[in-house]
Amino acid sequence: MKHFVVSIPLVSYFYLLIHLNKIDGVPFELQFQKPSKNESSTILNICVLLEEDSFYVGSFSKVAAAVDLAVSNANTFTLPNNIQLRTVYQSAGQSCSQIQHSVVKNVLDLLQNGTTCDAYVGPGCATTAVGMYGIAEQYNVPIFGCPAAGSSSLALNRSATRFPLIIRVTFGLACVSRCVETFLRRYNYTHVTVFRDDSYSFFTLASDYLIKYFQTTNRLLFWNSKLISFVGMDLTEERREYLLDQGRNRSRVFVLHTHGQSVRKFLLTGHRMGLTRGDFVFIAMEMYPLDYWGRIKYSQGDSNDEDAKVAFQSLFVISIMDQSEKTPAARALTKAIKDLSKTRFNYTFATNEQLDPVVMSFYESIMLYAHEVAAMSQSGLHFHNGQALAKRYLGTEYHNVSTSPLRIGTNEERDCDFDVKMFNKTTATFEVALEFVQQCAVSNSLLRRVSTSTVWFANGGQMPLDIPKCGFSNNECIDAGLPPAILAVVVSFPFLLLSFAGIGSTVAFLKFKYSTVKTF
Repeated sequence: MKHFVVSIPLVSYFYLLIHLNKIDGVPFELQFQKPSKNESSTILNICVLLEEDSFYVGSFSKVAAAVDLAVSNANTFTLPNNIQLRTVYQSAGQSCSQIQHSVVKNVLDLLQNGTTCDAYVGPGCATTAVGMYGIAEQYNVPIFGCPAAGSSSLALNRSATRFPLIIRVTFGLACVSRCVETFLRRYNYTHVTVFRDDSYSFFTLASDYLIKYFQTTNRLLFWNSKLISFVGMDLTEERREYLLDQGRNRSRVFVLHTHGQSVRKFLLTGHRMGLTRGDFVFIAMEMYPLDYWGRIKYSQGDSNDEDAKVAFQSLFVISIMDQSEKTPAARALTKAIKDLSKTRFNYTFATNEQLDPVVMSFYESIMLYAHEVAAMSQSGLHFHNGQALAKRYLGTEYHNVSTSPLRIGTNEERDCDFDVKMFNKTTATFEVALEFVQQCAVSNSLLRRVSTSTVWFANGGQMPLDIPKCGFSNNECIDAGLPPAILAVVVSFPFLLLSFAGIGSTVAFLKFKYSTVKTF
């Protein structure tokens, strides 16, 4: 499919500093920005939704500056004089975990009180986005998920059902699954065991989607995949050993969809079982630093640190490629959001803290919406048609909307680039070994090697075989460890047995034939 590329001017850092000083200090949730260009402007409401139990965004103040800056830039640089954006904040309630229907009640209350929502920005959890989808469909309004990853996993019939009004701007589970499948295909793996921690809804959805992705793109991998579920980080050593034992009897690749601390525990258990000597591959996800799924670290200041350092050599970690500091424009945008967060919303980012992809996606969502509204208006199209507007994003790449090129795939989710990291025992750090790049002019997806050293720490740099020479249970090689004399007996015995059986059968047949002839 042809990908269209559009370019949006990015505001200079100099202008951002001047502009930010002019913004007053009205609390965001009470703010209805007045048109700044024309009093007769068409006002479009961006309804910002945040869950009270969100594990992506702990407080609205963390994303408020990104929202404000996007609205100001869109109104000033992107939209025509007769169209302006303003923001309305609405709590989605505890729709991530406890009361999933609360977003429906809260949004209906907002609409019944006379507020019109022209676009929804911010549902973080898939349950929130899917829960309110009926309202969005009824009013034909797009939803910009931040990230709303896993929405399609909640469809009852995923082969026929999609959510075309949900644009997943941060990341989606399809691109994560594509990265894993590409990695497995590169190293010729057709057997994999996925360990799923059902105490984390994200990992439940991610594992479910991964298996479904195998089914539609790599049938052999799907047939040879095994999903093993468990609950919680507090598994006993015996229970983890039991789970890993199940896995090693059918694959040499383990995908760990669980919290960072739990990943370490699985690696330590595997180390004690002899699974971290270079014959097994462990894969885990740490999309970006977030308390919800924890940090994957070998060192916890306990007696197991040295064992963990050795075991972590068998681990690959997949993370979203960080683009926030790669260009002067990206650094300027990052600094502007941080400065506004501190001065206006009393939220201070750590000195070296990067803006995570979810924070950036609030900014990107509003800029994407503004761009297509402006383009449709210029072409005489009806930009209130949410279905038509959302369809315009599919297969389109946007330059200068954010800190890197942004492309929405044909599946309504962002095409993300990923780092595949390996652990360097010498430096005790994770280093990028491979890059999974989708925003590539040559290929839609590419897994390229960037490490100067060998990717694998054992076997002379060769990755483990998909199927071991002697089978998964190491019982398919009759010569394993046998002396030559005994081996000769073992090999010849079946033939001798067959020979004796043949001779015995012949003698019995002749006796029978002879006795029959005598009788007659």
